[in-house]
Parts: sequence; structure tokens; C-alpha cells
Amino acid sequence: MPDKETLNKLNLSEFIALDLETTGLSSSTEFIIEIGAMKFIDGKPVESYESLVKPPISIPKFITGLTGISNDDVGDAPDIDKVLPEFMDYCGDYPLVAHNSPFDMGFLRAWAAKIDASSSESSKTPDSYFTNDVYDTALLSRIFFWWITNHKLVTLADYFDFDPANAHRAYADAERAGQVFLKVIDRLMESKYHTISTLSNLFEGTKNSSKKLFSRFSELIQSGEIAEGEELLPPNVKIPQNNVIGRSASVQIEAAPLLNLIDPKEVKAKFETGGELSFRLEGYEERPQQENMAFAVAEALNKGEMLAVEAGTGVGKTLAYLVPSILWSYNNRSAAQRVVISTRTKNLQDQLFYKDLPFLHQSLELPFKAVLLKGRNNYICLTRYHQSLIEPNKWLTAEERIQLAPIVPWIMHTNTGDIEENYGFNRNRAYTLWGKLSAESGKCSRIRCKQYNGCYLGKVREAAGSADLIVVNHSLLLADAASNNQVLNDYQNLVIDEAHNLEKDAWQFLGEELSIWKIRKTLSTLHEKDSLNGGALEKFASVLHLIKNSSESETISRLLETAIGRASESGVLATELFSDLNNSSEWVPKERSNYTSKIRYKDGDDFFKDVSGRTDKFFQSLYSLKKIMRELLEIVRDIPFGGMVKAEEALVDLLNGAEGINDLILTAENLFSAPEEDKVYWVELPKKSDSLDVRLFSVPINMAETLNEYLYANLRCGIFTSATLTTTGTFDYFLERSGVGLNDYDRLVTLEVGSPFDYENQSRIGIASFLPLPNDNDFNEKAVNLISEVNRKFRMGTLMLFTSYSMMNKFYDDLEPIYKDMGLLLLGQGKDGSRYALQEKLKNDGNGTLLGTDSFWEGIDVQGSALEFLVITKLPFVVPTEPIVLAIEDKLKSEGKNAFVSYSLPESIIKFRQGVGRLIRSKTDKGIVLILDNRVAKKQYGNLFVKSLPTNVSVLNSVDEVISWMEEFK
Repeated sequence: MPDKETLNKLNLSEFIALDLETTGLSSSTEFIIEIGAMKFIDGKPVESYESLVKPPISIPKFITGLTGISNDDVGDAPDIDKVLPEFMDYCGDYPLVAHNSPFDMGFLRAWAAKIDASSSESSKTPDSYFTNDVYDTALLSRIFFWWITNHKLVTLADYFDFDPANAHRAYADAERAGQVFLKVIDRLMESKYHTISTLSNLFEGTKNSSKKLFSRFSELIQSGEIAEGEELLPPNVKIPQNNVIGRSASVQIEAAPLLNLIDPKEVKAKFETGGELSFRLEGYEERPQQENMAFAVAEALNKGEMLAVEAGTGVGKTLAYLVPSILWSYNNRSAAQRVVISTRTKNLQDQLFYKDLPFLHQSLELPFKAVLLKGRNNYICLTRYHQSLIEPNKWLTAEERIQLAPIVPWIMHTNTGDIEENYGFNRNRAYTLWGKLSAESGKCSRIRCKQYNGCYLGKVREAAGSADLIVVNHSLLLADAASNNQVLNDYQNLVIDEAHNLEKDAWQFLGEELSIWKIRKTLSTLHEKDSLNGGALEKFASVLHLIKNSSESETISRLLETAIGRASESGVLATELFSDLNNSSEWVPKERSNYTSKIRYKDGDDFFKDVSGRTDKFFQSLYSLKKIMRELLEIVRDIPFGGMVKAEEALVDLLNGAEGINDLILTAENLFSAPEEDKVYWVELPKKSDSLDVRLFSVPINMAETLNEYLYANLRCGIFTSATLTTTGTFDYFLERSGVGLNDYDRLVTLEVGSPFDYENQSRIGIASFLPLPNDNDFNEKAVNLISEVNRKFRMGTLMLFTSYSMMNKFYDDLEPIYKDMGLLLLGQGKDGSRYALQEKLKNDGNGTLLGTDSFWEGIDVQGSALEFLVITKLPFVVPTEPIVLAIEDKLKSEGKNAFVSYSLPESIIKFRQGVGRLIRSKTDKGIVLILDNRVAKKQYGNLFVKSLPTNVSVLNSVDEVISWMEEFK
């Protein structure tokens, strides 16, 4: 902790940490129910303040569940007009500390103004109250502890090993916020002067009180009163040291190479007891399924096959495809036989690159080279970053300068420039800022960023050019395929993990989208109205003085001015068009739902007739802008700028901007006219009628043919693997939907290796056939009663999977009071934290219950007693109103096929299998699956779900029968 002298120099000898509990989030409509504070003197908590407050409304159940404060607790508490004046006197002029201070101070100031206005004719604004310096530990922790996975107070308290008692009570959280603040000051003392002075410069001119802290620290270091720190990371912090494993010497590529085949038997032997892998893994267990898969992958690489392999949970499929891929690519470097490995999730991508590949680099003792490559938008551009720091008040808004702060200390440590390392920076919330910093095409390049050796992106792409293995995710793989391999260049061998999701991912990345945000972003590359530096047109205007021919200069100046006017006009017309799209058309629902509305349209529907006038004006403006840009580029392309970097960069920006307008026009024309019969078109409407967030989409209906054209056409060998590729015992459905083997059936090989787990002894699966159908009115009540009785009896770690938020929320509301009485933890997706946080809470609690929807059907990995009971509430059939689903079913019907049997049913079976696969994750796991949807027992198609399960299924006819059945297994 900082010493007394340091705190005195920072004018922080005394400060007050505070926290509130409220009935909701809005200070204008909700009420304070508790105020807690702690005065710190010389870094020690010495004097607390705490008071409950009686609100004029009942405390919502979820607030009581979160805080423990009930209506009975506040029944005799004083009103806010009694408590708040007393608390204001307590705070005086002391500096204030709060976690997420805008929330707490917003409530305090709003209610101070209301109380004042009710007792006098005061017209002071809320900002006139609590004018103390306020330090936000949420922001400060995101800056100085950017490596912590999230910056909630409870997470920080756990990280720093603070007393966890009474979390979410104001008096306890206030003290913890003060302790976090002292940890921040400790970290400041360990920081370099450059970091602190950069932060001081960023915050200058903002209303954030942290500017005083950074400014004062800078002054103290400059004067020698405080020593500059070394800014070392704590020993327990591990960030990627590189996105390249190994090095490869320059290899001469042979024009007509002879391939060096690898021996599948030798590959298999590496997995056997006594093989290379067994020596480096403690407690190594030989798995025949893994060996068989590795053998098959080796043969596929030798023969140039297209192999679809289903490998159940526990097989270790990652090593099974990595080992032969490494041997193949390394032994055939001269033939440019590199292998691209594509995964879907970040967790698997990181595990593969930062755990599995380093292990194999040691175990195989081969100097192979592997590179982890992500999309451009993942990497920061050092040129753009440093440019933003030169005069941040010109480049960035006040909000963006504060958002940028967590990048400042991180940039001192990152080796990869991958923003996903930095948990303090939220690029989704700061998307406008990140657009100014990321290695966006046209903005960041090896030439432009040569002073930084091509930035991070340039270096990793250069490394990828000579790599044996390139690790990517599905989004980059598919985006690269759509752009004719501009990122990955040519490759002949591809491994796709989590391949069961390939078609769904292709919908996203091989389709088209148009929104007001995409239009504005494209136009802003040419003309950015609210930026001092402007877009490409303004930047080119700034170099006109370098053009010696005055007549050309005048023509260019006129065209630039006209283009700026047309770009601005296009932006205004786009805003008017998208506003009308959300309000004026006949197809807009009269009443908005809580969910995005999706409406399919086709060629000939005259779908946009109500906005045809707006659409015509918008297109006319874009066509005019395109014409002006063509005229401008015809003149400026041949101007000799004599190597003047600023002028050449301005010309490159113009070219990129013009290309962006051309692409925008093509996309808009396609989406507004819907001309292609082999595509599905739809519009998504936002929840609010005053929003501009209307989005138009199109994707190919027949993704099998599209994937063949874009992804498989030039492959020599393709490996497609997942734990769930089969339905009803065959690969037919996966092959049909993904297009694998469609045009080269002779090369197609399929393999199902099974799982090493003993499901018969490790698990039980039952169907609660006595429950009503999930859509019946009394299903919810009876299902809640069943689950409550089970966990009252067994208190098991439980995961409940739902197919919709509405159904999940009903269960949550009904289970909440019951679980509270039982003293059991209840967690809900979207209610109690992020997906990662919910998984960790379930692991740590041991007998909690987690309710989750779509994203929890796969990917979640909780082992041991924390997850012994898995509940499938409803069969996961595709949503029948989804535009893509409607289009696929229409196409199947036109081919004389049964859409339910050919599409809906196998899709549901695959997702069902993924869900059931959440239970048994290791050889020591034991658990029970209970299916609440009685259609599995009573419908004819239910037998197909039963056949997809890894062990026998019991049909249960009452709550008592479920209890006794579970007792037998327990």
C-alpha cells in the first residue's frame, strides 16, 4: 500500500470511498435503498457511514436477490431527504472514490437536486452538487490492471484477495473500492514516467478527475520527489510472448515437386505408450480413438483426400490432427505444403496455439514454424496510435481520450498488438475509437508503418508467408475466401475444427450486409465532417500546394469541393432513408417486440415501394459521387509527387475511398433490388422506432455450392472434424449442408472414432415423459416443481439449457424464491454476469444452477461435481420464422423433399448432441441428463434423438420415479 508521505503529496491523505444500492439503473426513475461509505486516512479505513433508505416503491425481487436488502429491512429506514443531507455533510470536500462512479454520482446528484427543488425554489442542475474530485476505480483498474479478465468489483476483490464478505452491500463494497484505489496508486508508483505523462496529456481538457492524479504524479516524478517505476508486469501475469512459434530458414520452392509422404503407422506410434507424446505428459493415457484419427489424417494428407471425422469428447482430436499436419507440412516445405488450421472459438484457438503447439514443438523435436493469424481488426496500428497521441484533442473526442487510456500501459508490454489481450479496453463499446486505431485496410500498411517495421499486422503476415502451420478462426478463413485469398494467399491443405458450424459461419461471412453505420463508415473515409483532420478528400486538399501546375490544381480543388459536398449529401440522404425504413413502410410491425424483427423479402415484392423516393435520391447521390471520384482520380493518378510521403499517402487514401464507394453501391443495389433467386434477402428492424439501426442482409441459400466455389476449389486435402458431424448414424446431413465432397466424391472419406468415455457407467439419461408439452400453459409450473424437488434432494451442480430467453426468464423468476429458501445459487444468462463469469461461478460454487440459452449448448466446459446434472428443457429446433430457415425450407419443398425431415430434424439433433455433450468432460466425471421435452418419448421422430445419445435412455413417469431413478445412480 502507498505510504503516508506519498498520499500526502498526492493530496490523498484523506478520501472517502462510497457505494450505493438502488432499485434499478435509472437515476430519474429509480430510488436509492442504501448508502455506504468509508473514510480512509493515510491509507487506512477509519470511519464508516452506512444507512438504509426507505424507497416509495417495493424493492424488485432481483435486487433483493442481488443485495439481500428486502422490503422488511427498509420498512423503518429514513427517507432519502433525511439521509442525503447528512451524507453530504459527511463527504464535505474530501476526494471521493467509487467503482463505476458515473452511476453512484448520477444518483446522488440527481436526488440532491430533487430534494433541494422540493424544499425551495432552487433551479440548480444536478452537476452543482457533490463537486468533489471523484475517482472511478472501474476506469482506473481497467487502465492499470488491464490483464484481469473483467473489472467488476467482486472480481478485483478476489484478484487482490480482499475479504469477500457482504458483496453487493454498500458499506462493504465502499471499503473494497477504497482498497482498489490504493492498489491503483501502488501501480502508478511502479509505472514509467512516459506512461503517466501520456495519460495526463490524454485526460487534459476532460472533466474526469483522474487528470489531476496523473498530472500530479508526472510533476512529482519530474521533480524527483517520487522515483520512476520500471512498469514490470506481476510474475503471475502471462501474456503471449509471440504469435510465431519457431523459425524456418528460406526454402527454395520446387516447380514440380515430389511430395514426401509421411508414414501413418509412425504417426500413430507417437500417440502410443512409449511414443514421444507420452514422455512429456504426466499420467499419459493411451487412447485408441486418438490414434485412429491421427492415422486417418496422415493418410488423407498423403492421398489428398477430403476427410470428415467425428471425434467424441475426450478423444483429443486437436493433437490427432496437429501431429500429422506438422509432419506433413515440415517434410514438404519445398513443395509449399503448408497447412491452415481453422477453429471457431477464441478459447480453442488460444489453447491450440499457446498450449498444444508449444508442447508439440518440444515433444516432436522438429523446428517447425507456426503462426497465429487474426483479422486486421484485431491488431492495433502503431502509426495511427502514435499519431493520435501527438495532439489527442484534435484527433479524438474527450470520451475517446478516456477510452484510449487502457491501451497506454498495455502497448508497453504487448508483443503481438492483438487487442484481445487487453481486457481493460472494450472495442465493442469504443468501436468508433478502435476504427481510428486498428490496422484497417488502406490505413495501415508495411509502407506507411515502416518506422514501426510494418506494425504488428505486417510482421505476423510476413511470418505467415514462411510458416508450416497457420492458425486462424472461421471468420478470417471465410472472409479471406470471399476476398480471393488476399490474406492467406494460396494454400492447399486445410483443417477445419468445430466443422458442424461451418454453414452457419458462412452465412455471416459469405453474405452481404448494409446498415447506416456501414454507409457512414464508408463515406467517412472520403469526408469526415466531425474530424479536424477530415477524410481522404480533405487530406488531399491539404497537399494541393505541392502541385506545380496551377490549372490542374484549380480543377482538382473544384472536384474535391464538389466531392465533399456530394459525400456529405449522401450521408444526410442515407440517414433520412434509414429513418423512413424503420417507420414508414407497410411491412413495419405496428407494435415493437423486445426482440429484433426479421422480415424476408424477394424480387418482385416491391418491398421498398414506400421509400422509393428516398432510395432513388440516395442512389443518385452515390452515383454522382462515384462519377466525381473517377474524374478526380483520372487527373491525380499521374501527378509526380517526387516521393513526398504525405502526398503519396493522401493519394492512396483517395484510391481506397473511391473503391469503398464502388463496393457500397454494388452492395446497396443488390440488397434493395433482391435480384438473385439463389439468395435469401431480409431486413432486421431494431426494437425502438426512433432508431436508425435497420439492417439489410443477403446470403446464398445453397451454401454447399458457395463453399465449394470459395473454399474447397483449390484444396489438395481437407480435414473436417467435430464431436457432432453425424445424424442418425451417418455423415449425410453434414456433407449435404457443407458441400464437402460435393464435386469430388471420389476423394471423400468419412470416419467416426467414438469417445474414450464409459457413458454407460459414467452417466444416466432420462425423459420426464409425464410433463406437458413445452408450449402448454402449465409446463413451466410443473417443470419448475420437478427441478426444485430434484435439487432440494440432491443439491447438484446443474446446467439447464433453453431454446429462448423468454422461456429461460420464466424459469428464472419462478426458481429464484425457491432457490433462495434452499440456500442454493441460481445464475441466469444475461442476468448475473458474462458467459465466462457465469461458467466460473458455477465451477466455484459446486452445487449452483445455471440457466443458459443458445451459446451454452456448446463450448462450456465444467468438470467434476460442479456439473453433475444437465437439463434439456426443450428440443432445439430451428426458429421457423428465421428468413434463412424459411428460404432453405422453400428450396427443399421445391425439390420435393420434406423440409422437417431434411433440415429441421437433423439440425436439432446436432445441437441436441452438443448440449448433452456438456455433461461428461473427463473420465472421472459422473452425471445425469434429464430431458423435459416429452416429444422424445412420445413422437415418432423422438426415437432419432434417442439413437443419437451415447447410452441407454429411461422413460420416467412421475416426480417420484425421477427421484428414485436418480437415487439409484447417485
